[in-house]
Amino acid sequence: AVATRTLRNLQLIELHEEAPLPINCNRQQDSWSCGLWSCRYVERQLRENRGEARMPPPRLEDMRSTANEFISKIKDADLKKATKVPDKKKGAKAEGKVYATHEPVHASLEEAMFAALACTKCVPTKNGSKGCRTCMGEHFETIRQRKARGT
Repeated sequence: AVATRTLRNLQLIELHEEAPLPINCNRQQDSWSCGLWSCRYVERQLRENRGEARMPPPRLEDMRSTANEFISKIKDADLKKATKVPDKKKGAKAEGKVYATHEPVHASLEEAMFAALACTKCVPTKNGSKGCRTCMGEHFETIRQRKARGT
């Protein structure tokens, strides 16, 4: 009714005409799947632009499971990259040792603090401390949590 009145006021339809019925009957029922719905519509439009026949949209559960499968494959690939084992021919004895791909591993907080002083990416704070996750690795969480608690 609102659409009909709007179209009549804009003089896009005659007084006796009605607005066409909406063709989109599917509605989002939850508060979290808007991205999946958007992907659905984008995919449908891209297929129409290529001249493909319209197909029934994929179920949201299928889209979610496909996305979760993709994420798990990325995590597995990253884990495999992080657990490289040195080649035996080169005489390396560190078989099974995990090598970090993104963050350094420090034996103690003091060692991480020393690495932070040498870091060129992070900047000193007002109290003179320095550090970031790139130079301190997992030990940066200790510093970050202290700042959050105010200690």
